[in-house]
Amino acid sequence: MAEPQRPEEDKLGELVARSAPYLPVAILVGALALAWLRGPGAGVLLLAGALLVGAISSLWNSLRALIGEAPVDVDSALALSRALSNDERTREVLAALKDLELEHRQGKLTEADFRELSAKYRAEAKQLLRERDEKLGPARARAEELLAARLVKPVEPSAEPASPKEDA
Repeated sequence: MAEPQRPEEDKLGELVARSAPYLPVAILVGALALAWLRGPGAGVLLLAGALLVGAISSLWNSLRALIGEAPVDVDSALALSRALSNDERTREVLAALKDLELEHRQGKLTEADFRELSAKYRAEAKQLLRERDEKLGPARARAEELLAARLVKPVEPSAEPASPKEDA
């Protein structure tokens, strides 16, 4: 659960929101004053720094909008880590199966060893893929609902009927 904002953060946010329209003018006046006092290089440096801060701020605001300003807690981070490790482990097991089959074809493994290791890796791969399918179940159901709704939606007739292209 997100922490309630403190009054200081509210005041700072309000001050920043109210001063935003005047910020470019203040930066330009500051750059001109600095250029007059210290030389044109200092003024250009201030402008470049302001542009950099503006670009970083825009990127930060975009990222916050994308993630919905959701704070990441320890449980969420661990769940994300588990999901990544599950995908990585699946790739590792499938690669191990491929290597195992190659080594068996080259005669580096006996038939008994190949069967034992292959059964072990196949069982682990099935389990990992089953876990992935269970995790994707709700998303798959939603995608199927959207697809069904899209397929049921009537198609608008075009102005001219499509004619098949003739092969030349």
